[in-house]
Amino acid sequence: NHPDHGNHPKHETIMNLVYFYWLEIVALIAALISVITLITTRASPAFTSTAAGKIGHKFLLVVIAAVLEHLFMLYLSPKPVKERLRSQLVIFKDKHTYIMTYLYIMCFGSFIGYSGSFPKLITDLFGYITVYGCTNEGE
Repeated sequence: NHPDHGNHPKHETIMNLVYFYWLEIVALIAALISVITLITTRASPAFTSTAAGKIGHKFLLVVIAAVLEHLFMLYLSPKPVKERLRSQLVIFKDKHTYIMTYLYIMCFGSFIGYSGSFPKLITDLFGYITVYGCTNEGE
């Protein structure tokens, strides 16, 4: 049941590398378009006048890059790559995919939030400890 890594003809390995780098280049093009959008819109008053505009600007750039990258993958990829991608897109029809993604984001996001705010919580509750031996004072 194990995959047969290394037992492929040399031309198939080379084509797999070509397909891999094709997808990498497509993703870089999508990122480049997003960076160009960033550069051309960074001085726009709609995005710089408020904090919400600045945050919305970053989210807009991420959405542009993600949507372009997916569209490029689906429509600009070679035929064998498209077939593999379409066979993998079946997971989006399963509602459990979305539930598990949401659960993962909640768990990981709360972990990051708690770990980032825990030192502040300790400082707020107990203050800065300046007892001899707890700091470098007195050495």
